[in-house]
Amino acid sequence: DKAAADKAAADKAAADKAAADKAAADKAAADKAAADKAAADKAAADKAAADKAAADKAAADKAAADAAAASSSSAEAAAMAASSSSEAMAMAASSSEEPAMAASSSEEPAMAAAEPKLPATGLGFDTKTAAAGSAVEGMSYIGVWAEDAAGCATVDAGGAKYVVITTSTVRIGSDAACYGNNRPLAADGTGSVTLQCPATGRNGKIEISMPSPETLVFNGSPPLVRCQP
Repeated sequence: DKAAADKAAADKAAADKAAADKAAADKAAADKAAADKAAADKAAADKAAADKAAADKAAADKAAADAAAASSSSAEAAAMAASSSSEAMAMAASSSEEPAMAASSSEEPAMAAAEPKLPATGLGFDTKTAAAGSAVEGMSYIGVWAEDAAGCATVDAGGAKYVVITTSTVRIGSDAACYGNNRPLAADGTGSVTLQCPATGRNGKIEISMPSPETLVFNGSPPLVRCQP
């Protein structure tokens, strides 16, 4: 009986040890397989990420190079177009020089005609006031008037054949100004002004008409021209 019991115990111990050894071997194999798979998965993921980064960089570099090439081509085309345009303009300008010179020559006589300009300095206060004119309807006769452009150049500078008319005074040449009831002209551009001339005592009425906005007939005179400041 004892021998049988000892054998049974020995067999159980051997069986338990074999089971324990197998379980340990299975666990070790499973752990190694899991570790190997994790390492393989990580290596594959790292390689895929590296490959993607390299592909993205290559694509970005190619796109930048293509854009630079396109920009360079556009700039060259624009430069060539500008150069062609400049050459065409230069040729056109060169071709037009002779007509322009001829036109300039033909304009010289026209430019020689003097403009009815007042002297730049030495003007009286009433002359400066009158030269500004008036925007009031019917008061366009306010101004400085002379026989011609040469007469305009002598206003307040020794000339005599000019008239200075403000809204309240009238001065003939270098005489003292007279006070007038300066009123708007009629619709037909005619009117009269009654003058009071304390300095000379020559009081009276003058007739005014305007054949055009730039000419004035003063008491039956030939048309006078407006002098410009």
